[in-house]
Amino acid sequence: MKYFSVILTLLITLSLCGQDFIGTYTSVDSARYIDLNIFAKNKFSISDFRGNNSSYWQTYDGSWLIINDTISLTLKFFSRDNPVDEMVFQDTTSENIFFNFKYDDGEPIENVQVYCAYGSRKECEESKQYKSDDKGNVSIPKMNLVHNTRAIENKYSLLYKINSPYINFESIGGYTTKENKFIITVKKKVEERHFTNVGRFILKGQKLISIENNQENIFAQFGDFIRR
Repeated sequence: MKYFSVILTLLITLSLCGQDFIGTYTSVDSARYIDLNIFAKNKFSISDFRGNNSSYWQTYDGSWLIINDTISLTLKFFSRDNPVDEMVFQDTTSENIFFNFKYDDGEPIENVQVYCAYGSRKECEESKQYKSDDKGNVSIPKMNLVHNTRAIENKYSLLYKINSPYINFESIGGYTTKENKFIITVKKKVEERHFTNVGRFILKGQKLISIENNQENIFAQFGDFIRR
């Protein structure tokens, strides 16, 4: 997955002149979890909560300008590749949860903090801390996981924190107990690219209707918005 920091301009065409557009809008598709807030005094923000990993959630602030019946909102962004690649496997021969942390050139990553528990992030952080060794490995016996009602569902939460000269990164996620082998690869150098996107929306009643068809355009990915 990629997250975006691009020089971005949003053009919203108003079909009803004089209609008040100031307010909060949210994605019509509830699975997208994106909010657009248009404020007075030429300010706005977009909050992008797509994806299960909160490390990729972002809020962007910008300014808007009205020209005739068009609202122009401008943000500064850049595109950055995902710095961490996580591969998950099932090892039916092991009663442990195994992790290997390494850089993309094969160098192991030591002292990665790992927490596992049947429960929430809070329960994870309060559980026993494990650290990767000089080979980048961590092995946690399943029997050592803190148990609560989620143990019945055969699901657990995993939190790991990487602090290295190349990256400060943490990930929280939920997994089944069958998913017990993790290979995590970290890029030492992450590429960044600057570019411009333009998104156009038509205001119809309480909705902002996207008229972008190019799926490479980030606003086409956002979809339509509805006023709260």
